[in-house]
Amino acid sequence: MSQSLGGLGSLAVSAWSQEYWHRQSRDETVHLGFYSAWKGISWGVGYYYTRTSGQQKNDRSWSFNINIPLGGPLSDSAVSYNTTSDSNGYTSQQMSLYGAVPTRPNLFYSVQQGYGNQGRGSNSSASLDYHGGFGNAQIGYRHDAASNQLTWGGAGSVVAHPHGVTFGQTVGESFAIVRAPGAAGVAVQNGNNVHTDWRGYAVVPSLTAYRKNVITLDTESMADDTDVDQQGQTVIPGGGAVVMANYQTHIGNRVLFTLRNAQGPLPFGASARLVKEEESGNPPGGMVADGGQVYLSGVPQEGTLAVSWIVNNQSQSCTLHFHLPDNPQQSLNTVKTVSGLCQTR
Repeated sequence: MSQSLGGLGSLAVSAWSQEYWHRQSRDETVHLGFYSAWKGISWGVGYYYTRTSGQQKNDRSWSFNINIPLGGPLSDSAVSYNTTSDSNGYTSQQMSLYGAVPTRPNLFYSVQQGYGNQGRGSNSSASLDYHGGFGNAQIGYRHDAASNQLTWGGAGSVVAHPHGVTFGQTVGESFAIVRAPGAAGVAVQNGNNVHTDWRGYAVVPSLTAYRKNVITLDTESMADDTDVDQQGQTVIPGGGAVVMANYQTHIGNRVLFTLRNAQGPLPFGASARLVKEEESGNPPGGMVADGGQVYLSGVPQEGTLAVSWIVNNQSQSCTLHFHLPDNPQQSLNTVKTVSGLCQTR
């Protein structure tokens, strides 16, 4: 059981007993511990008393540990120290430095140095652990008086689908493939460190089967020349199913057009859409607002804008051929502006 002592910390008391079927003996252990924290620094002391039936000598041990978070460039790291001593004269100590590598929040490290008396000697170890959108990887090294060990490993997934092959983290029973063509490096809010690859594909490693799952793209992580029609997609996977979350992407400039004809600004509610040479995909389009203005994303450097509307039950249309200026000052702006006379077709 544990009892809080207010701002001082907490006191823990526990006891347990173990019996062994292959020998006539029983271990009885009592543990007392005190734990506290102050300004992020946590520490604790513990005492263990173990009595084994059939033995004249009982075991006692003491422990102390402290954990100190660091600051500055190592604000995501901490130093820890722990030591243990027992009634047989054995003492062990271990110092550790661990945390996330600065500027690399998905790369974790750990360095440890330990020592034990009574011939056990020293030991040391170091490890790196990478948690990425396309899988995890680990490498570690340990040295002690008896051996040297080098370990490494990795885990992830390779998913083949109608649009190619996508690498991802280890998947669960049900998972999804994000398809946002051309939108590279976009974070997916449904997973830890999940983002689209250079083609705009990603693996969302785990979904809840037979339930609505909303897969959401982080629009803040999109490049200035990338837009999507819809930020989130709802999917309902079956058990053990893989579902595709398709996003209509627009890769290109963001442009605010101001359109007019011989009579003045084009009317409110007119439909404007880019003319695409290829047949695949839906071309960017929108509705003309007040003052003949319409905002479009995914606009090429040069192209044709087709506008249509109805006046007195008569269909009207016009086109504007545009070429975005290469003015370096304008290219710094996220949204470019174009004004032009729409020619009647």
